[in-house]
Amino acid sequence: MGRLERNLKRKVKNMKKDYSEWYSEHEQQILQRVDENNSEVDLGNVKVKRCVPAKVWILGGAVILLAAIITMSVLLSKTSSEIPEIPDFTFSEEEVTEIDMEDEELESVLNQYAYLNKLTAVTGRQLVYNKDNSVVMYNLNGELEATSDFYFVNVRVSYADNFIFIDKVEFEDLETHIAVNGTEIEYEAKGTDDYGMYLYYAVTQAEDAILYWKVSCIEGHFDEWLQIMFG
Repeated sequence: MGRLERNLKRKVKNMKKDYSEWYSEHEQQILQRVDENNSEVDLGNVKVKRCVPAKVWILGGAVILLAAIITMSVLLSKTSSEIPEIPDFTFSEEEVTEIDMEDEELESVLNQYAYLNKLTAVTGRQLVYNKDNSVVMYNLNGELEATSDFYFVNVRVSYADNFIFIDKVEFEDLETHIAVNGTEIEYEAKGTDDYGMYLYYAVTQAEDAILYWKVSCIEGHFDEWLQIMFG
């Protein structure tokens, strides 16, 4: 027993009782494996510290950890539910009014984007946002006659990226990207239009607007059109 035995003998001696006799009475309790804590067992006027198996401490720690995890999950769930939804600021063609452009306004737009002046027979309409009467887009139609082909051009000059016009999705992820005279251009062949002409979609970026192009041509010489317009 070592130290424990010496302590017990001393306590038994103080009780005026034979150690062997006392030990026989309490042998099973003394032989229990113990670990120090603040609780004690009364062995006939002799107090011995009680043991708590290590697995009890492990189980208790696991219970505390599980409770902490559950508490954190509830708090995080509550916090997540309290985050406000981000409002949708997009708007569609139903929220704009299309108006014919005056000659002076049309000329101003053509001069602002110099390559548009290469088109002939240009007509245009402006799209006005109903909520604040701001111009969100110019919708222009024109023609371009070249040596080997003839081109019908529709170009939308968009000032509001959150304006979702009816076929805007068709201009996303165009497969070809090139640069002509410093102008970055994305484009893609789209088969033929309702008149059987070759149809191309293109997107270019200006300082204050995004331009969405639809180009129809008889012979399909789109590369020629790119060089004429932006070269």
